[in-house]
Amino acid sequence: MDVQIIRPLTSLRFYAAFSVFLSHLSYFKNFSDTKDIYENIFFEGFIGVTFFFILSGFILTLNYSNKLRLLERGQVLNFFVARVARIYPVHLLTFCVSIPLLWYEIPNHSTAYLYSGIANILLIQSFVPDVTIYFSYNMPSWSLSDEMFFYTLLPFSLYIMTKLKMRDNAIVLLGMGILLWLVMIGVAYNVSDQTFEFKRWLLYIFPLSRFMDFSIGVILGLLFCNTVHHIRGQCRGWFTLLEITSLFSFCGAVYFSSLVDLSYRGSVFYMPFFAFIIYVFALQGGVISKILSGKLSVLLGEISFSFYMIHQLILRSMEIFSWYKLYPVWAAVGCLFVTLGLSVLVYYYFELTMQRIIRRKWIF
Repeated sequence: MDVQIIRPLTSLRFYAAFSVFLSHLSYFKNFSDTKDIYENIFFEGFIGVTFFFILSGFILTLNYSNKLRLLERGQVLNFFVARVARIYPVHLLTFCVSIPLLWYEIPNHSTAYLYSGIANILLIQSFVPDVTIYFSYNMPSWSLSDEMFFYTLLPFSLYIMTKLKMRDNAIVLLGMGILLWLVMIGVAYNVSDQTFEFKRWLLYIFPLSRFMDFSIGVILGLLFCNTVHHIRGQCRGWFTLLEITSLFSFCGAVYFSSLVDLSYRGSVFYMPFFAFIIYVFALQGGVISKILSGKLSVLLGEISFSFYMIHQLILRSMEIFSWYKLYPVWAAVGCLFVTLGLSVLVYYYFELTMQRIIRRKWIF
């Protein structure tokens, strides 16, 4: 049950992971030379997670919509095993690596770290509205808690949509996508006067809320399956224009994002732009898609999960040394290249190896 690779989308995964890396350069705020670029550009990189969630729903739907539509026990079990093999080994590795970075905190808060550690291992930390739990140990792993929740619901979602005969009706699918988007706008509006901590958890962390992002990706995947045959066959110039338009519209959204409340920017504000980008680049018809299909770009996309899971551990390790205060930009560049190098090693010698072992033993 290997996942189909759409090379331009694989490449775009790295840029999403890189944007998250930039958003975690928070120490830039402490220096006059870097404060503005962090607050005006880098900070917004947290939206890379929204891209991941929508893309995850899209890609999994393309690959598994027919296999899971009847909710056959064997297919569902194989799907779960493949998903666990994809994310859990690297999660467990980075969880263990994070423990030495907390050596000075754990003895004083042993009970709290025990509870948060159990939640991390079980990937349920995002269900708890406590920042000391959902951001504990290796902080990016909160998104894996969400992903496991998505994987659990996907087979049932596809089954229900099949039974209701919704998955082959493009108009109904489009209406569902717009409705979900409006619902999330309504939720964001109704909690806009709550505390920042509560809004961050409810709108950005809580798996049920982020399932809307994933569902947008699922609906987009079904729409793509229903419409792709009518669109392909156009000239490359037309696809290139669509690719440029999708990227420029996204850049425009980022440029004007300061005018939008943070409650909306965590997810719903960027949903239409990411959906547009994913759909257009899935067509693989333009010049930019061809560039993104190059070997180096695709390699970066393939290591993006390891990069995403490792990067903050490297940044936290760097902060142990005071020299980064003298050279903040070079420290960030150094962390980037160290993360890239380690990501290649983890991807080839651990991530792929563990996937093969788990799939060989448990997938039938």
